Amino acid sequence: MIDPKNCLSALFSSREHYLNRTIQDNNLLHTFPLRAVCRPEEYFRRLGRGPLLLSGGTEEERAAFLCASLSQNPGRIQRVVLHGGNRGLMPESLALQGLPAAAWTWDLLAGMTPPQQLAVLTGQVRDRELAAFWALALEICRTLGEPVTLDTLAGLDWLGGGWQLRLLREADRDTALDLLRRYDAGMAARAAQAAARLEVLRRSADPSSPPGLPAESGTIWSAAIRGGSEAMARHRLDLLLDYVERGGQLVLAVDGLSLRHPLLDRPIPGVRLLRAAPDLSALPEGPEALPIQGCGVVLLRHTAYGSAERLSAHLFGTYERLVIEPSTGYQQRSAGLLPDVRNIGMGVRRQREPRLAPRVLTMLPTGTACAALPDGWEGVVQIPV
Repeated sequence: MIDPKNCLSALFSSREHYLNRTIQDNNLLHTFPLRAVCRPEEYFRRLGRGPLLLSGGTEEERAAFLCASLSQNPGRIQRVVLHGGNRGLMPESLALQGLPAAAWTWDLLAGMTPPQQLAVLTGQVRDRELAAFWALALEICRTLGEPVTLDTLAGLDWLGGGWQLRLLREADRDTALDLLRRYDAGMAARAAQAAARLEVLRRSADPSSPPGLPAESGTIWSAAIRGGSEAMARHRLDLLLDYVERGGQLVLAVDGLSLRHPLLDRPIPGVRLLRAAPDLSALPEGPEALPIQGCGVVLLRHTAYGSAERLSAHLFGTYERLVIEPSTGYQQRSAGLLPDVRNIGMGVRRQREPRLAPRVLTMLPTGTACAALPDGWEGVVQIPV
C-alpha cells in the first residue's frame, strides 16, 4: 500500500522541479548568450562597413579589434586613425598587421631650421618680446623631446601650467629651472598673442586634397594626439568634416580621445565611425548619448564595476528575471484530535536585471569581448593579441 505522505511529497517534488526548470529556461532565453561564440573574421565580415563602438581592454586589445575592422574597407575610401598615443595604432604597427599606413602630417614647421621656424611664428610682427617668447617655446619643445610642429606648440597650452609641470618632471632640474625663470611675466603676457598666431597658422596651412590628407589612395593615415589635446583633435576633425561635407567618404577610427564633435556625436552620411575608448561610459556626453542604432558593439574587460554596469544596461539592455520564493507554514490542530498540518508553497517574484551581468565584464580574459551585431546576433568574440 502506498503511503499517502510519500505520494504527496513525490508529487510536490515533481511540480517544484518542473517550475524551476521552466523559470530557468525563461531566464536563460532573455539573458546575454555567453555560449554563442563567433570567430573574429566572421564577426567583422558580418559587420561589413557598419560603425563600431568599442570599450575597455588594453591598448593592444583595442588596436587588434580596430585593425580587424579597418581591413573591411580597402580601396579608395580615405581611412584615418586618430588616437591618444596607442602604440598599436602607429603606422609601423598597422603595417605589421598588413595594413598600409603612414603618419598624417602636413605641418608648416616640418623640416625647417630653428631660425626659419622662428621667422614663420613671428611673421611680419616686429615684437622683440614675442620673438623671445617663441624662441623660448621652441627651446622648451626640444627639451621635452617633442617634435617642433604647430600641433605640438598648440597642445602645450601656454596659457595653462601643464607644460611647466612636465618640465619639472621630465627635464634636467637645472635646465628646467632656467627655462622657468626666463618665462617671466612679460612672456606670460605674450602667450595669448602667440596662441592667436598659432591658430591663424594652423588654419592657413596648405593641405592637399582631401584637406590635410595626402591624395594617395589605399593608405591608412594615422595621427597621434599627444596628451589627448582637445584643440589638436578638434582641428583635425574639423578638416575631416569639411572633406565629408564636400562629398568625400571616410572611415574614421578614434581611440582614447574624449571630446564632443559632430563626427563623433551623430551618424553622418559618408562616414563610418569606429569609436574606441578605455571606458566609453567616461565620455563627456555619457554612453546614453552614443549613436548605437546600426552599430556593432564590442565590450572588453572593464576594471570599474560601475562602468561595466552602466555600459551593460545601456548597450545590451535589461530584462525581468523570475525568482522562485519558497514558503512554508505550520498549523497545529487543537485538542490533539487531528494531526498537525505543514504547508509548503512557492511564489514567483519579478526583478529587473541587466541581460549581461556586470561582473562578467570585469572578469573577461585578454582578447575576449562580449559583442553584438546590427543583425541581432549577440555572443562572445575572441581575437589574438
